[in-house]
Amino acid sequence: MKRPPLGKPYLNIGRRPILAHTLLALNRLPQINEIVLVTGRGRARQSALNIVKRHKVRRVKAVVAGGKERSDSVYNGLKAINPEAEFVLVHDGVRPFASKKNILDCIAA
Repeated sequence: MKRPPLGKPYLNIGRRPILAHTLLALNRLPQINEIVLVTGRGRARQSALNIVKRHKVRRVKAVVAGGKERSDSVYNGLKAINPEAEFVLVHDGVRPFASKKNILDCIAA
């Protein structure tokens, strides 16, 4: 029996899943202190953990389960961040080509 696909974050662009491209873009920026990755449960969670490990995304500090709605998922992620965080950026993970300038502009705003 064939397994259903995991979704867009796990589709490859080139040799990497979309999620890996996104995480690596964030991981490269010294202004990003930590990444909290919100995923589905089961296979999606395990696939995300494998991506973090395989691509050495060292700034991922937590992987938490999402919720029924996007707002629930964001809330679950917010609960996992360092309480000392000055800023929080929310990214949907499937837009891997955010530039350094875009990300830094969000922080500055």
